[in-house]
Amino acid sequence: MIVSIFLFAALAAAPSPAKLSGQVTDPSGASIPAAAVTVTGAQGAVKVAQTDAQGGYTLDGLLPGKYTVRATAKGFGLFEKTGVDLSGGGATRLDIQMIVVAERQSVTVSDTAHVEVDPSSNVGALVLKGTDLDSLSDDPDDLQNDLEALAGPAAGPNGGQIYIDGFTGGQLPPKESIREIRINQNPFSAEYDRLGFGRIEVFTKPGTDKLRGQVFFNFGDSIFNSRNPFAPDKPPYQQRMFSGNLSGPLGKKASFFIDAENRDQQETSVISALTLGGPFSQAVLAPQMRTTVSPRIDYQLNSKNTLVGRYRYEYSSLDNQGIGVFTLPSREYNVHDGEQSASLTDTYMVSSSVINETRFQYIHDTYTQFGNDSAPGISVLGAFTGGGTPFGLGQAYSNETHYELQNFTSIAHGKHFLKFGGRLRDVRLDDLSTRNYNGTFTFTSLEAYQAGQPSQFSLIAGTPLATVKQYDAGLFATDDWRLKPNFTLSLGLRFETQDNIGDHADIAPRVGFAWGVGGGKSGQPKTVIRGGFGIFYDRFGESLVMQAVQENGILQQQYVVTDPTFYPNVPPLSELTVASSTVYRIDSHLHAPYTLQGAMGVERQLPKNVTLAVTYTHSRGVDMLRSRNINAPLPGTFDPLVPESGVFPYGDVGNIYLYESSGLFTQNQLITNINARINTKLNLFGYYTWGKAESNTDGSGSFPSNPYNEKYDWGRAGFDVRNRVFLGGSVVAPLGLRFSPFIIAQSGAPFDITLGQDLNGDSIYNDRPAFATNANAPGVVSTKYGLFNTNPQPGDTIIPRNFGDGPGLFSVNLRLSRTFGFGAEKTNVAAAGGGMPGAGGLQVGGMRGAGGPRGGGRGGPFGDQVTNRRYNLTLGISARNLFNTVNLAPPVGNLSSPLFGTSNALAGGFFGSASANRRIEMQLRFSF
Repeated sequence: MIVSIFLFAALAAAPSPAKLSGQVTDPSGASIPAAAVTVTGAQGAVKVAQTDAQGGYTLDGLLPGKYTVRATAKGFGLFEKTGVDLSGGGATRLDIQMIVVAERQSVTVSDTAHVEVDPSSNVGALVLKGTDLDSLSDDPDDLQNDLEALAGPAAGPNGGQIYIDGFTGGQLPPKESIREIRINQNPFSAEYDRLGFGRIEVFTKPGTDKLRGQVFFNFGDSIFNSRNPFAPDKPPYQQRMFSGNLSGPLGKKASFFIDAENRDQQETSVISALTLGGPFSQAVLAPQMRTTVSPRIDYQLNSKNTLVGRYRYEYSSLDNQGIGVFTLPSREYNVHDGEQSASLTDTYMVSSSVINETRFQYIHDTYTQFGNDSAPGISVLGAFTGGGTPFGLGQAYSNETHYELQNFTSIAHGKHFLKFGGRLRDVRLDDLSTRNYNGTFTFTSLEAYQAGQPSQFSLIAGTPLATVKQYDAGLFATDDWRLKPNFTLSLGLRFETQDNIGDHADIAPRVGFAWGVGGGKSGQPKTVIRGGFGIFYDRFGESLVMQAVQENGILQQQYVVTDPTFYPNVPPLSELTVASSTVYRIDSHLHAPYTLQGAMGVERQLPKNVTLAVTYTHSRGVDMLRSRNINAPLPGTFDPLVPESGVFPYGDVGNIYLYESSGLFTQNQLITNINARINTKLNLFGYYTWGKAESNTDGSGSFPSNPYNEKYDWGRAGFDVRNRVFLGGSVVAPLGLRFSPFIIAQSGAPFDITLGQDLNGDSIYNDRPAFATNANAPGVVSTKYGLFNTNPQPGDTIIPRNFGDGPGLFSVNLRLSRTFGFGAEKTNVAAAGGGMPGAGGLQVGGMRGAGGPRGGGRGGPFGDQVTNRRYNLTLGISARNLFNTVNLAPPVGNLSSPLFGTSNALAGGFFGSASANRRIEMQLRFSF
């Protein structure tokens, strides 16, 4: 098979006048505009071309023969390839990849923005590098929230996926070590398993050929911040973050890049609950320490083979975790989290048109929790959660070891760009869990708690340690076929499999097209119509397998007692044997969840370097995961007033919670993207999304309210946010001040309205009320969401799932910075011979397209904002939630709670933090 591939790659085109074209990119695969490409023939004939905004070049009218091709660009080493054979005439493609050198001047992008028919050049994609990254947070946790907000709403309950240097899993690197971020690029590529809309790709910085570095300091203090409105006071919050990196050569064929970061953050957990004494509010300091060290080495074995190795060490300690909102301080515990990862990438240039790339990654993660209170837990629905630590005294831990191996081959042949390969992932999870070994009493209301009448007691016992192993594999093949200069057809097929479930063969076809309309004499279209369709599978996670292994009734046993009479004492385990047990199982017929997604859109080039795209997507989720108690009492046999009542399908053996793939969802989205790269001083990008989503599950832990009738749960999906608006970019003002805004607004997410009772005996407190018309009837309550009957009878209309609307959210983040240069002026001479010989043909990893007018300012090899001086000092100040908008979490949906319909926490994530409603932080960066 391998021989046939190389024979296919070596086929020659029919003789015709020689023409050479291709694309010039940097080491991450981003395009390089304004690069000079020179061809020199055997007879001394010379032709020169300059790359356009997408890094593309074309040289035609060449006599058949062999040529030497050279490429030069500011900030990059000389590229040279000899013996480029054009003897057969016709069109030949030679893509050029250049290596960064010491030059740190910004490249001015003055070419007009274009819409393209390349599958990776969709206008809906966003490529961030250089000063574009300034609008993102320096804090790793906030950075992930920013990226997820940038990616927009991916289809389905699981959202998008983050890739780091081509690998899944692992932690985000510090922002200072990120060279480029690509979002939503080529959404129907078969190379990726998950949905393309919502995909985030992060690429780290390579080394340079001269010693370069920078030191960064970030500082924030509660004196500058606004108080969390749910906290009675403002705790002495402070954050100090130090980071630095150094890059340089290791001999003539290697370079290194190393970064280190230490973050000391006095985070806050805010409790806003109800107790017997009334409202309870408290702000508790939750200190967090994080240290990260990550070196990278780039080594050129020879003219055709390059190795990139990267190692990462991270250690975090977090105190006073597990508390906040309804959870009282008695539940707090401490966490130690350590991760080590190592990756190696080998890129082998088989020929000028064939590249093979092999990647390997190892990750080991240790997560340990330390408890200090063995008292049983107390859960008062809609009021508070108290008692002891969830896992009692001592410690619980989880050790994960991941291996990932990838191999890809890319072939450029005539009008085809072929790519095929596979990925194999293996994980081992060792988990020691003592969660709920001390037991939990559940009360339906504060009145029941005051009377000492719990509705349920649950406890887990048995062997706490278990091990799970799981692998998954995927194969793919793609063909980007340029049928015409203005029409590209992308065909792809993916095959996936995994163990631990009965489904072992998932086939996912993908297809996409891009059609350029118009173009006139220039041949450059002003409009591109783009569409696609694909099937995307989600894997059944190892954490779900672990729960089914641990709580299988043999290794661990979970006991549930309805209306216990022994509160507040916990009886010996021997006295609980008469209670009903609960086990978790995986359905033998479970199928991997998958999403069918189709999209159609129009992209338009507008004046002033502005591009606009409008895309409609329709997604349908099939075999979505959810849980079900398959041994719940049969309909009509359970009386809530008689706990022992009920006829059980599998006998009186307790609850059987089954993971099954019986869920569905549908989602429609209309997405408008705009990119305005007006000039070097004004770059803006943003999107508006309208969406509607319905489902009967919100994930693997979602139980139906009626285990015997699914129709009651079809309603708004938990991710059904109707409107989202985002705007970001960079604006250079007088005096060299740079403003980097990051603005997001969205309508409220839905929330479920429940009774806080178990009316059908399935042990799940998610039963909903019925609609009512008579406000004076017994059991009817009047709310701002309507009249509800809290004692629904057969035949009554149950309210839909996620019936309530949460509050809308709005936040403005803004960074202001100014760079001062001093020291000697740098020369504008790139080191000749600093490039990688043989780095032509295809780009490393096949990262084609990207960048162009959406790439933003480049900066130097570190991608930061610099001057033409040897040393640079950047002062900055950033605000998260600049206008101090109070963004509330979804309201309490339990009708039994006195807090029903009100929010008792901030939204969190991108829209807020527990430490402060508005945070102000200062930055200082020195680079050389």
